[in-house]
Amino acid sequence: MAKDKLTRTQQIERLKRLGQQAAAWLIGCTAWALRDWPDAPRNADGTYNGRELVAWARDRLPRPAMTDDDVERLLVVQERLYGGYPSEGETLSIIDTLQDLRARYGESAWLVFVDLLIAEWAELDEPRRAEVFRVPTEAEIRHRVDQEIANQRANAARGRLQVAAICDYCGKLRRGQRWVKGEPPAGYVSVEGCCPQCATREDKM
Repeated sequence: MAKDKLTRTQQIERLKRLGQQAAAWLIGCTAWALRDWPDAPRNADGTYNGRELVAWARDRLPRPAMTDDDVERLLVVQERLYGGYPSEGETLSIIDTLQDLRARYGESAWLVFVDLLIAEWAELDEPRRAEVFRVPTEAEIRHRVDQEIANQRANAARGRLQVAAICDYCGKLRRGQRWVKGEPPAGYVSVEGCCPQCATREDKM
């Protein structure tokens, strides 16, 4: 007669108190190696909690020796994620990059990515951390909404080629071959420019 199967709760309880042989098998090492690791998490009675042991073993995984080009790809991904919500195309590129690195370096490629993220945030001082988690005021939220609307309108204007070149130095507006004082037409977005007069002045400096 077949033995009754363990319930989910019973299985979990078994995994919380593994013997040395079973614990070693779980993380893929010998019982002697596990015994000689003094920092391996153990229960008071010398048994091992499976979940805690696996987490500990993952932290001990060596990081792969990535090329500078691949580390740069991870940094670009990190910076793009910090920049806000990536577009659909950017999201696909991010996924392709991470999948490519995982295929070539294994699962430990994720650890390098996490290390970079932690290193970036670890450099934040306490005032900056407080600012990151501060709840914005209603005025700040309204300003962000207005700014986002302006950005959307600017992007739409660029898509219609409704742009006006403004000289960074004197503020003149380009009108064909001439640069004149004035404001961009309604619905146009300003782009950086430099009139010939200011360009000549800069070359002489």
